[in-house]
Amino acid sequence: MLSKNLIRLSVFPLSLLLVLSLSLTMSVPVAATAAEEPGPTFVDPTALLEQRDNIRLGHLDYIAPFAYLKAGSGEKFIHIGDESNIQDNTFLDASGGPIEIGDQVIIAHGARVLGKETPASIGEEGICPPDETTGVVPVHCPSFVGFNSEVDGAIIEKDAMVLSVARIAPGVRIPSGFKVLPGKEIESQDQVMEKTVPMVAADRAFMAAVIEVNVDFAIGYTRLRAEDPNNVFGINFDAGPTATDPDRDLPSFRGVPTRRPNYARDFGGKARIVGDVDFVQTLSQFGAVSGVKNSLRADEGEEWIIGTITTMKDNVTWHALEDTRIQLGNRGSYGVHSIIHAGPSSFGPFTHTTAAGNNFRLKDKGVLFNAVVGDNVTIGVKSLVQNSSLPSGTVVEDRTVILNDMPPYPVEW
Repeated sequence: MLSKNLIRLSVFPLSLLLVLSLSLTMSVPVAATAAEEPGPTFVDPTALLEQRDNIRLGHLDYIAPFAYLKAGSGEKFIHIGDESNIQDNTFLDASGGPIEIGDQVIIAHGARVLGKETPASIGEEGICPPDETTGVVPVHCPSFVGFNSEVDGAIIEKDAMVLSVARIAPGVRIPSGFKVLPGKEIESQDQVMEKTVPMVAADRAFMAAVIEVNVDFAIGYTRLRAEDPNNVFGINFDAGPTATDPDRDLPSFRGVPTRRPNYARDFGGKARIVGDVDFVQTLSQFGAVSGVKNSLRADEGEEWIIGTITTMKDNVTWHALEDTRIQLGNRGSYGVHSIIHAGPSSFGPFTHTTAAGNNFRLKDKGVLFNAVVGDNVTIGVKSLVQNSSLPSGTVVEDRTVILNDMPPYPVEW
């Protein structure tokens, strides 16, 4: 895992990057040979794997809550290598063509990967950078597809990144060693160099840490399920102890630690809420204002404080990097497929806390990452606010990127 100092050094690259009818209710075993002892792959019970017999998973993969993997028939398959993670509320659709996911691939929260006549391929081709100490070039290395981004029949090579709310069109190839800037749309190969920048060491360290954390999740949630199958449903424990989370915690509603494996059935909707998150509202109050397929996981960064929620629509995702937390004020509203993700911010008293004041409104597909915003702030549809601080009363227009407190620029699609 990354040390706090290493994470802090990677803030600038992070700002450019940053992770049912046929659901599986248990870890997916993979047959071992005499030469290897593969670790467990874990598929969250809320994930949906459609045409399961045409989906192949590797070792030590983590398929997060409400991920939707849709294979077709015949050659319209989904293949996923080892130590990869398909995060919350992602969508992999191979009904139009195959999807090939290599080893150590990160499909971050809300991302979409679409197969076309030419396969969507991530982390299968390209070359890894040489080891800084030995000079040896490894066979496998991470690649990354960011929050609410889309890879549409494109090729993302090993050691490449597509950052938040970006889109890569069919037939485009992002080469090893480059990352697509947030909000950019690349529609042809001749746009690649214009809309990418070279990877740096901190990007690679960040991705390696994300892989390590999610391998821990594959192991930890498999262990948790083995203790009691009900442990991995509804409102429940996190995967601790892991390298990033030494304790096993439950969410609290108005100060009451709560374990409700049957939460979805009791409240008519599906949710996964795990770990050390403290809601001001009661569970009944939360259930009355929240939609379905919401994944709120305090299983890496923890000690969240959540004020009253006016409305939470569907497919909302909250998560936090190691040693970071989320703090939200009262009367918050959270749109469909919106994402809040904490990172190593250092904004005044909110060090390592992604925070929003009272009356915060995050519209559909909006992303708040590693940032602090004041009272009465609105972030528009498919907009990204990252590594920035916004004063009270700010209104971020739809399809806008605010990065590093720099002037905004438009999302291109």
